[in-house]
Amino acid sequence: MPTNHTPHYNLNQWERDDRVLMEDFNADNAKIDAALGAHTDTLTAHTAALAKKGNCRIETRSYTGTGKNGDGVYVSIPFSAKPVAFIIIGPRCLLVADCASGQNSFAGYVHNPNYGSSFNGSATTITWSGNTANLQIFQGIQELNTANYSYRVIAFLAVDQ
Repeated sequence: MPTNHTPHYNLNQWERDDRVLMEDFNADNAKIDAALGAHTDTLTAHTAALAKKGNCRIETRSYTGTGKNGDGVYVSIPFSAKPVAFIIIGPRCLLVADCASGQNSFAGYVHNPNYGSSFNGSATTITWSGNTANLQIFQGIQELNTANYSYRVIAFLAVDQ
């Protein structure tokens, strides 16, 4: 039997004259294993919780404009999951869409024709079909669907999707 024990886990500490028993070693190993297991469980839980704090996944997409606009003209952009937000970069335009509201998102675009600038806050509306954004291309507003132009799309998705 040990004479002394450690202060935190009550592990055995022997003096020269103490009798050393296998049961004492086994009891110490069980205490150490339990403490390390609890520590590992806590670290795993914290790591999982931290992974969802402020992180995002970024996806890129592209589409080629057709030049069409007006009633019934849409540009569809599929994503692996519904983004929190996405950006479309095109000729003379930049569209930023907030998708987190759960409603049909409102988006605007900025363009710079002939080195002037303007903002149109109602250039398109966005409806969703699952994880696909459908941008309505209104009559006379074709900056989001210029013929043969390859648009770049950057989407920000929640890390847990």
